[in-house]
Amino acid sequence: MMNFRTMAATLAVLAMPLAFTSCNYDDPWDYNDYYGDWYDDYDWYEKPFDHGTSDLNYMAQLLRGHWQGTLRNYYTDDNGNRTYADMNVFYEFDQYDATSLNGRGVETDWVGDESQELTFSWYIDPRTGNINIKYDNSNMTFLLDANANEEFAGFYLDNKTFSGVMEGTNNDEQLVFDCSRTTVAAPDMTRKSDPTRVQRRSSGKEEVKMVFRKRK
Repeated sequence: MMNFRTMAATLAVLAMPLAFTSCNYDDPWDYNDYYGDWYDDYDWYEKPFDHGTSDLNYMAQLLRGHWQGTLRNYYTDDNGNRTYADMNVFYEFDQYDATSLNGRGVETDWVGDESQELTFSWYIDPRTGNINIKYDNSNMTFLLDANANEEFAGFYLDNKTFSGVMEGTNNDEQLVFDCSRTTVAAPDMTRKSDPTRVQRRSSGKEEVKMVFRKRK
């Protein structure tokens, strides 16, 4: 079991340039050098990145699969007030290939008979271990900080549990989620979820009421 909240020390080692050169002689870049000039120009969301260390590959393989649980979506309403909506959530993460640190995904949110499906791309930053997510329709981007362990930052990932906070990077929203791995390849909307689980990272004791919110 790996706790990716506390992987800062490991990532310091992972970030060291490796002494291998690319085997693709048509490409001048050494993608194993994570601090090379290629980094800022790489198409992280769309182009498979197959140059991760064994630890980063393991992290991507842990993330791959299906997760179901609860989601609290913090956002600013039309009146400028900070509020939130609690929903059931199902995530599916797929890698572009068996060794890539990136891929595609689907998020399904629902409360009662109301539901929505959101597709996205994702990648693990080889420099930091952060997970980055970009939603297709809205182009909203979110960050899961591998080096944080706070109420509204950080995440936990092992073979059974995926929980944490997606912090908006081009928006002011926060997605606080608490999920368990499931072998079912589709959301089980008949299974009752415990909405209080999403309060793991919230100190509030307020009553939880599931409210569906349509996102872009």
